[in-house]
Amino acid sequence: MTRTAFLSSVAALIVLIGASGAGQSRSSAPLLRHDTGFRIVEASLADIRAALADGRLTSHELVTQYLVRMATYEDRLRAALFVNPHALEEADQLDRERAQGRLRGPLHGIPVALKDNIHTTSMPTTGGALAFAGYTPPYDATLTNNLRDAGAIIIAKTGLTELANWVAGAPTPMPGNYTAVAGFAGKKWPLIRGDCAPGAPTRNPFRVTQTGS
Repeated sequence: MTRTAFLSSVAALIVLIGASGAGQSRSSAPLLRHDTGFRIVEASLADIRAALADGRLTSHELVTQYLVRMATYEDRLRAALFVNPHALEEADQLDRERAQGRLRGPLHGIPVALKDNIHTTSMPTTGGALAFAGYTPPYDATLTNNLRDAGAIIIAKTGLTELANWVAGAPTPMPGNYTAVAGFAGKKWPLIRGDCAPGAPTRNPFRVTQTGS
């Protein structure tokens, strides 16, 4: 399965989960509610935390929005290499904990993407190298554990220059944001905002949400 096809299947899956969850009992169903109007576009970490805290948003709804946008724009942005297939299950668990007054940390229920050279047991870690294609580590990186301890949901792994540009340099450096596993990652950020004017600025793929204030 190609990366784009996989992300599209994820988007279809969350629609099915939402439809089936609506008919379950309250004790077993994901915390699905009517559309609250909250949108992740241009939302800051502070905005998201506030919406989660005052009940305008659930982690399930938040992760769903991110998965849908990833599936919608991935064919153009090519930022994500892998998506956590358990992201919605983790969101539901964190929603239940929040409802019980248990908060793991400042990132409770907030999705975070990691570069593909940071070990995760829920997704492969390849560094973009064919030698590690499909390799899933037997343990999580310290960074991954720290983020989860703070309540984060590791939603995806993102592209990077192969092996973080560790194996090549001048005079023949690796192409920036290119890997043998997935090709070039990260195109014009303005594509998601509808601004495709010539010379518009570009940005690297989304890496990892900072855990500061």
